[in-house]
Amino acid sequence: MAPYDPGVARNDSSIGRPLSHHFEGALETLAADLEGIPWGVAGSTMVALLGGDVKPADIDITCHSEAFEAFRSTLDDVIEMETGGPIWRNAWWMRGSVSGVSVDVMGGPAIDVNGRRVDLTAVSELEVAIGSNRVTLADPAEWVFVYRSIDPAKAAVLAEIVGPSDIAAAGARLGIDPPYTGLTAPE
Repeated sequence: MAPYDPGVARNDSSIGRPLSHHFEGALETLAADLEGIPWGVAGSTMVALLGGDVKPADIDITCHSEAFEAFRSTLDDVIEMETGGPIWRNAWWMRGSVSGVSVDVMGGPAIDVNGRRVDLTAVSELEVAIGSNRVTLADPAEWVFVYRSIDPAKAAVLAEIVGPSDIAAAGARLGIDPPYTGLTAPE
């Protein structure tokens, strides 16, 4: 697997699994339709863009809570979902689609850690090329902590890409003890 390099473009053959044309088309459409709105690709699609051996089922996006209307007007077939759940403490969450691809958007992304709300970085400085556009990612090191709660196998894949020092720095930045491994909130 290629080393984690935030400056490398996604279409550089040295990183990333190819996304389906549908996913790349949906990301290009989102980039064009949401120009000027900060958002980051998260979840399995982010892991795949960084070179992880995963097959995304949908596109997860994180954004600032103020972007609700922009996403509601951009996505097709919008369903507003619960903001909580076993680990999630987002300001809002919606599901929709773009070009037939399922998209989940988390506004003001946050997780529960030991009964405490921990706000995630909605948009990082990392960008990857998708077609003629560049899209921003959520913070991959923070998503190691998310995946430790919901999918330890993906956490391991992402941790291999990101590396222990970045994970420890994210844990310190978020106030999460790096050994944190999962769910503590009541369901």
